[in-house]
Amino acid sequence: MNNRLCNYCNAKITEGRSDKKFCNVHCRSAFQYAQNISKEPVYHKVKKALQVNRKIMKKYNLAGFASTRVDTLTAEGFNPRFTTHSWRNSKGEEYKFVFEFGFLEFHAAGKTKYKLVKWQEYMN
Repeated sequence: MNNRLCNYCNAKITEGRSDKKFCNVHCRSAFQYAQNISKEPVYHKVKKALQVNRKIMKKYNLAGFASTRVDTLTAEGFNPRFTTHSWRNSKGEEYKFVFEFGFLEFHAAGKTKYKLVKWQEYMN
């Protein structure tokens, strides 16, 4: 009767209820996380890309407005294809946003750069 194995790590379950499926809460959580990711892989890929983009933009845009080279951001994993929305200013320039952080591609001194901004109330 004590030949029950954890559904995640295959460790022997020695105590607890007779219908216990996991040896501890960490294995249960890891098992359920793996199940959820396998059900919706595209959703999780996009979610992860958006999180990475936001983290990188937040790191380089501490003051609310900054400019940086494109290759600096892409070297850290930034992917400009994954955005949440866009905003067009009065000059017709389109800023792409990842949640509250936006960027606009421009060229200066022969290098491609991004203007980084933070979402403001007037942008609504």
